[in-house]
Amino acid sequence: MKTNVFKSLVKVYAIGVLGWMLWMTTQASLKSNVVEGFKFLFQDDWGTATLSDAYFTFYFVWFWMAYRTKSWAGKIASFIAVTCLGSIAIALYVLWALKDSTRYAKSDDEAMKVFFLGKQG
Repeated sequence: MKTNVFKSLVKVYAIGVLGWMLWMTTQASLKSNVVEGFKFLFQDDWGTATLSDAYFTFYFVWFWMAYRTKSWAGKIASFIAVTCLGSIAIALYVLWALKDSTRYAKSDDEAMKVFFLGKQG
């Protein structure tokens, strides 16, 4: 897959996830308290399994984010953001990483290395 096509697909997907999750969390927040929502989820085995699956995935992505991030403050801030905001934080980070990769790379191949690995050196 060409780098520009890949970057465009990732960008569209991240914007879609961000929009959907902002809309869904707004709708849910208007209907009930998040603490009540967690109580409801934990009463059902499928709710617990789904939430566990989501957070295990969030933290896999966070390891990538932490690898790319140089400072401990940034690593801790991204951990808190992913824990509290989940896909919203991840989508924002991906959009930032795409922009960052374009800014610091001289070629498409280098841009992909920066996207996945961060600025090296």
